[in-house]
Amino acid sequence: DTANATGIKRCRYALLRNPDTLSCKQVIQLDWVVRTHPDLARAYYLKEGLRVIFKLPLDEEIEALDKWISWVRRSRIDDFVRLQRSIVTHTATRSPPPSSTDWQADVSSPSRQ
Repeated sequence: DTANATGIKRCRYALLRNPDTLSCKQVIQLDWVVRTHPDLARAYYLKEGLRVIFKLPLDEEIEALDKWISWVRRSRIDDFVRLQRSIVTHTATRSPPPSSTDWQADVSSPSRQ
């Protein structure tokens, strides 16, 4: 129905913005989306969950990303499932980043001097 589509269209900017920068009107629009469109609300929360993960320190990021991937697999939202498959593929083939202590050991080793 067109009224429903119009309502979603009006909420577009509320769905795209960070939650901490929403205006009062956008908070109300987001609340309407959560109440009336659970699939869209789930996609919004998945997007926000991933955004938060990128702000975490590396040691917390890995655990949070694993939880997010588990959540996405249960969501059955095709675009997010595809994204998590890509993330899993790339993280499985990537070697872990060196810690700062590994770097310091390399620099101070006698063989480097």
